[in-house]
Amino acid sequence: MLFQNFYKNFHLFLLMVFIYFNTKAYSYEFELNNDKNSIDEMAKKINSIISMNQVKVVLNENNYIITSTDHIHLILENTLHFYSKNGTVFDFNSLDNGSFIIQINSGLVNKKLIFENITFYNYGMNPTISLFDIEYKDDYNTFTIEFNNCTFLEIRGKMFNFKVSCTKSKQTSPQVIFNKCKFINSDQLFLIYHIDKYYNMLISPNCFLMKFKDCYFDNNKYLGINHCGNIEIDNCYFTKMNGGIDYECSFIYSTTFGNKVTMSNSTLENILIQLNKPLFAVYKTIFDSLIDGNSNTVYISDSEFSNIESRVSIPIIISNGNSEVFINNSQFRNITSHRSSLFSEETQFQFSNSTFSNIISNSKAVIRALYRTIMFNNCLFENILCNGDSDDSSLLDFHSSDYGNIFTMNNVTISNCRSNGDFIKIGGNLSYVNLNNLKIDSVTSYGPVISNKSFNVSKLLLINFYINIHSIIYIDNSNLYYNWNINKLKCGIMSYNNNINITITRSKFYDNLVRNNGGSLCFTNINNLNLNISSTHFHNNHGLNGGAIYFGQPLSDNYNVLMEIEDTLFTNNEAKYFGGSIYLEFIDLNFLNIKNLNFSMNHAYSGGAIYIENTKIQNYNRNRNKNIYLNINENKNITYHYNLAESHGDNYATGPYKIIHEIKNPNDLTFISGEEYQLKFVLKDIFNQTITDISKYYRNIILNLNMTIIEGSGQNKIIGNTCYFSKGKCDLNNFKIYASNPFSFNLKLYNEDVGKNYDIIFEDMYLHGKIMECSDKQITTYDKFNYFYCENPKCNNDCPINTGQAECVKNKQYPNINKIEYNKCQCFPGWRGDKCQEKINSIINKL
Repeated sequence: MLFQNFYKNFHLFLLMVFIYFNTKAYSYEFELNNDKNSIDEMAKKINSIISMNQVKVVLNENNYIITSTDHIHLILENTLHFYSKNGTVFDFNSLDNGSFIIQINSGLVNKKLIFENITFYNYGMNPTISLFDIEYKDDYNTFTIEFNNCTFLEIRGKMFNFKVSCTKSKQTSPQVIFNKCKFINSDQLFLIYHIDKYYNMLISPNCFLMKFKDCYFDNNKYLGINHCGNIEIDNCYFTKMNGGIDYECSFIYSTTFGNKVTMSNSTLENILIQLNKPLFAVYKTIFDSLIDGNSNTVYISDSEFSNIESRVSIPIIISNGNSEVFINNSQFRNITSHRSSLFSEETQFQFSNSTFSNIISNSKAVIRALYRTIMFNNCLFENILCNGDSDDSSLLDFHSSDYGNIFTMNNVTISNCRSNGDFIKIGGNLSYVNLNNLKIDSVTSYGPVISNKSFNVSKLLLINFYINIHSIIYIDNSNLYYNWNINKLKCGIMSYNNNINITITRSKFYDNLVRNNGGSLCFTNINNLNLNISSTHFHNNHGLNGGAIYFGQPLSDNYNVLMEIEDTLFTNNEAKYFGGSIYLEFIDLNFLNIKNLNFSMNHAYSGGAIYIENTKIQNYNRNRNKNIYLNINENKNITYHYNLAESHGDNYATGPYKIIHEIKNPNDLTFISGEEYQLKFVLKDIFNQTITDISKYYRNIILNLNMTIIEGSGQNKIIGNTCYFSKGKCDLNNFKIYASNPFSFNLKLYNEDVGKNYDIIFEDMYLHGKIMECSDKQITTYDKFNYFYCENPKCNNDCPINTGQAECVKNKQYPNINKIEYNKCQCFPGWRGDKCQEKINSIINKL
């Protein structure tokens, strides 16, 4: 047993010795001297030994002055390692000579070309020449070129020119890798292309990978051109990548389908894009960073885009049509755009766990989506100023297609922002909007914070048969606080038009202010509306009409409205004019589908809680035979507490609905020609509430009485038959009818409405009466127009008529003359004397 163990160990020892000497026999190391002859002969020396040896070139000098008139042409048949322990400099003296031409032979497996701790300095005058020209002729990619801790400084033209020949991939690790390298004050880093043009124009063979790991880039014009290959950038820092007039962009230009550019854990800072060119120009490429191109799939994660200022018209960060972009855990901050949005509008975006902050935009929108779906998950927008043209500058502009697109905000916060137009615009033909756990606070916009003007689309199902599809909005568990719409011509914090299907659940609208109508929600120009609100609280919102919700006039009479409200509170909302909480011009908006709706401490001039505009009430009731108003004041599912109105209707009100009179016998009025008659009228709403109208908002309602003779004849004149309503009342205190003869008549009441054309009805449209002859005791006289009038006889002032002691009696001889000297002061029974001053009872007592 002991002999067997010794035998095994001895053979193992011999094997190790053989391996050691065999390795030493095929390795070669030499030190490169800093003289022209050594440098000029370096390539010949390496090429003569490398086929049988791994070669290591040791660089112990601090500087190597490259003055060779020829290029350094290396044929790579084995591993070649250029090494400097303390770091050395290859100084090219601004010459084009001395560059490396590297030819990689076929059949190499696991062989490497390594440069370590070397600075390449001051190369080139001709931009068409490359510092490294690398070519290999093999269908496979089994080789590696490494640059470890190297620096490239003041390099003109291209650093690397890669001629790719592979068509198949065996090696998963990168073919070219830069570890902890620096690129400073240089032009273009690389050009990658395939020797077969097919792979540069149509599809990449996916067999060449170049990687930058932990690298630093400062004040370079251009990263490079990638016609055929994949690029990975990991944990790198870029600053002052400013581009140039001769380059397609400032970063990477990639053109072939199947190319892939991946960027992770990297920073781009102090980038000044110039010459109206993009930062990235990438076409048909799978790209994990900023791009300008078409038909790409983009993934960006753990990235920061900051301190960017752009004056170009193309999108700042991503300009890429017909693509998908996924952005996760990234920051966009301290960005100023003078002309363009951040991203392409023809790209489908999904943002997750990302922040947009301290952004100033003079464009139409910071982010636009045209006929594309856009989604935001766990995102934050804060301190954003949209300062473009008046009424045309937004944070988000979403425009859906005929076939529908989705707009989603999930767990999104928007805070302390301003816009010179609608803050979020939703348009197009068919929008699906999902707002879940959305918080918007302290936004000031020149228009609604969210404006939805999507149309509906009619799709043909069968011959001559269509179905209408509505835009759909779903809002759940969302809060809108302290937002202002300062545009006096646009309504609502959220505004909706056309055909809408909207559901709002578990949400809060607090302390919002609108200088137009609808302190929170506004619905105008509606054809079809399906509204569902549940478990929602509207508190302390302010608008001109509809402190919380405004339902404006529909587009036509042929509209459909369905509404369900459940477990919802309206508290402390205020309208300057009408409807402290809700203002309605939808006269058939049915309140039957209501459960547990509460209005408390709301305030308005009219309708402390609800106001219904009734300009078309009569036409509506007549044609549709419905009456929604009873659904408001008799609905036990609606409760009212401490609401207040200045004019009328602390809880609910309408505009002027009817005029009633305060006349005892409206069908048997008796008038004497020329005599004053008092007629009193009261203005009521549909709930029979007197419209006191303290501030005279209904001052243009005028009451007129026109007379028609129904029996008798003769001339007549009517005066004092017009009045305005004041504090809900219209008093005709000086109403007179002058007639030439007694007759019977009808007085027809009608109103002149100079304002909103209220369809006002009358309790009695006609008053019936007659002009009476003068009484026997009166004197009938005629004026110059032959109108008769009745006068009481006139006597001297000392006739005690007013004390009830005497009466003035007309002269029967002259019955139509009313003069003092003709009339007689006649004592009433119980009085006697010249002036009826003695009472008969007192005389008897004296006797």
